[in-house]
Amino acid sequence: MIGLRGIDLKTISIKETTEAREIEGTYSLMSTENKELAQQSFNGYSSIKIEMSSDTNTHLKNLISSLKKDIEVTLGFDTK
Repeated sequence: MIGLRGIDLKTISIKETTEAREIEGTYSLMSTENKELAQQSFNGYSSIKIEMSSDTNTHLKNLISSLKKDIEVTLGFDTK
């Protein structure tokens, strides 16, 4: 008998436009024996749609802001 443990997120892609923020990716359905049973995408072509909570949106905004600052510092931009 196969038991389900949960999912593992595999990929996440974030696209930000002036109108909205789009997020899509893939996840694997994992067994209790830690074997990948299936893989599916979300928010992409032929997929389920997942509404992000306000908490997730806040964390996503913070992540994008932090990444932008890290890249600017690495490239030598003045981020003051």
